[in-house]
Amino acid sequence: MNKYRHAVEKLTNVLECLATHPGDARERVALAYMSCAHLMAKELPEECRRDWEWIRKEVTKRGPLPDYNGEVWRGSVENTMSRARKSTAARIAKKFYELYWAVSENRPYVSMAWSQRRAAHSVSLRRHAGCLCSRRASFAQKRARSGVAHARVVRPRWCHGNTSGR
Repeated sequence: MNKYRHAVEKLTNVLECLATHPGDARERVALAYMSCAHLMAKELPEECRRDWEWIRKEVTKRGPLPDYNGEVWRGSVENTMSRARKSTAARIAKKFYELYWAVSENRPYVSMAWSQRRAAHSVSLRRHAGCLCSRRASFAQKRARSGVAHARVVRPRWCHGNTSGR
């Protein structure tokens, strides 16, 4: 078991945010950092701590923006990333990616929910044994047995009684 499991979980959330969140790179990096901002350097391997500190420094470089009363109007992450260049955001995103693979020991994080979905999915594959999508199902079963985390079957919308696609 990976002793940096918490860091891997948080960095998995970061990569998901960087890949799926709408908006430009600056917005995605700001949101990704906020999802793992509480991660501390001591939760990472020794060789990754400088990278984490670099990310933290780059994302909060400009500090918070106060309003006329002196209260925080815009946080340091939002203030910094709204003024950052897209190329800087891309460098930060790449550093997140490298940090994830260094911490994860080249194994993706698999949550308990995924294993439950995978079990339900295998039941679904058995139900489709004789239909038009059986080749795809058997291919996906082979991939699932080999440990590939994204063994998903794309079935016709009209398969097995679902007539909404016809």
